[in-house]
Amino acid sequence: MKGFRAQWIRSLVLIMICAFFVLHTGLLNAAQCFIVRIAKESVGGEHRIYLYPSELKVPKDSCVIWVSWIEKENVSINFDENSKSCILATESASGFIEAEGCFLTDFLTYGKTVSLNFKEAGTFSYKLEVLEKSAKPEEGPRRRIVREGKVVVE
Repeated sequence: MKGFRAQWIRSLVLIMICAFFVLHTGLLNAAQCFIVRIAKESVGGEHRIYLYPSELKVPKDSCVIWVSWIEKENVSINFDENSKSCILATESASGFIEAEGCFLTDFLTYGKTVSLNFKEAGTFSYKLEVLEKSAKPEEGPRRRIVREGKVVVE
């Protein structure tokens, strides 16, 4: 019984420590959070990926959460045109990495989310990409742009 009580107290302390860190992240300090849905639609028998909304206007200190509802295909978000300004204008990037001058995500599977907290005003364009096989197997897979989106921070 004594061992159970000590374990219970340790668990409670751990939960309190975790709650403290979660409550002090930038996303929870955001004024509002907005969701961008990544999904497929059928148009004339053709399936294509879309963003809803494709252009999002948000106030400063807002978080944007992208949610992938794509099955059987993985997507990536890439802020390659204005990655440096995007990196400087954001904080609490969850799921984004800086690589070779780009601010991008890994490929998102069904149900996966990524988020950014925009703290500065500006217009931030991004590309939604999928991985496709190259015609030449020696080149390996390549990224193909399927949609473009924009976050306007006022």
